[in-house]
Order: sequence, then structure tokens, then C-alpha cells
Amino acid sequence: MADERESIRDRYRAANQDRRDDIDGFLKSNRGGVFVWGGIICIVAGFIWSLVAR
Repeated sequence: MADERESIRDRYRAANQDRRDDIDGFLKSNRGGVFVWGGIICIVAGFIWSLVAR
């Protein structure tokens, strides 16, 4: 059981590392930053709008 838990944790950590590398590569490409900031702005704007719309 402990070995199984370790392997799951390792797999999860490896997946997170891959995702982090993808995000780093995305941010380093010149258009990636625009998409990331656009997404962040959309999320924040949607959150604020949902608070105001009540």
C-alpha cells in the first residue's frame, strides 16, 4: 500500500512538473504571455461581474 501511494505521488509530481514546463515554455513564447494575461483578466472580470450581478 505504501509503495502504491509513493508511485501515485511520483506520478502526480511528474505530471505537475510537465505542466510547469509547458507553462514556462508558453510564457517564454512571445504570444503565450498575451493568452495567459487575457485568461487571467477574463477570470478576474468574470468573478467581479458575478459579484456585481447579484
